[in-house]
This record gives sequence, C-alpha cells and structure tokens, in this order.
Amino acid sequence: MDERHYITVEEEKAQQAKNAEAEGYPAFLRQWSIEEVPACDVGMHLLYAFANAQPAAFDLVKPRGFVADEPRLKNSPHWRAFADHVQTCPKCNEV
Repeated sequence: MDERHYITVEEEKAQQAKNAEAEGYPAFLRQWSIEEVPACDVGMHLLYAFANAQPAAFDLVKPRGFVADEPRLKNSPHWRAFADHVQTCPKCNEV
C-alpha cells in the first residue's frame, strides 16, 4: 500500500498564506514596546487589518499616534472599525 500524500498547489498556497499571516502579526507588533502599544489586543488586530489593507494610510496616521481626523480615512472601513473600537473600548482607553 502506498501511503504518500501529495499536496496540491491550492493546499500549498493556503498554507503559505496562513504562515505569512502568522509571521506577519508578531512582526507588526514588534514596532512598539509593550508600553507603547496603541490599543488592546482586539484593537491591534483591527489596526493590523487596516495596515495590510491600506499601507499608505497606515503610514499617514502612525506618526500622529493613530489619532487622525483625515478626510481620506472617513470612508475606510478598516480605519472606522479601529477608530470606533478604540473610542469605546475601556481597555484601549487604559493603554
């Protein structure tokens, strides 16, 4: 009996994407020291999604401490999700 398992191209691509995501978030978090993290865990995942979806916009608001009344961001669902979360989350308001 032959017990070899062949990995399809689709399976390999899915695994690569999963690995990239797993490596990407920790690398993203390393931009800040533990004292400087701008949000709670949920907020940081939302910020990571925003950074991946709109890297130029992320670079625009990062130097401003992620407090930006930037007209170009008001239609960004990722930015709105992050901003709305941070405004209402008690953990983010402690950070």
